[in-house]
Amino acid sequence: MRWNGSKPEGVLHIPTAICGELRRAGYDQFETGHAYHLPMAVGIAVTLSMLTYTPWYLAGDQSVWTEEWGQMHPGDASGFVAH
Repeated sequence: MRWNGSKPEGVLHIPTAICGELRRAGYDQFETGHAYHLPMAVGIAVTLSMLTYTPWYLAGDQSVWTEEWGQMHPGDASGFVAH
């Protein structure tokens, strides 16, 4: 998560093995390192996580996350999990 000026932004970091799995399944439009408006990035992350049975984490500037979206809790070393 990060700020792009005054707009919240999320950058997808998709593991290499998962990128290959997504390409083979026909979801090649999602590239690692691509930035999206944060709500869109979270939605894409959740969807890709469910398609690939892979956990997802939030990392970066926690000030981007608003309490309206839920609470953030420490996850593992990869970042935070929203509940």
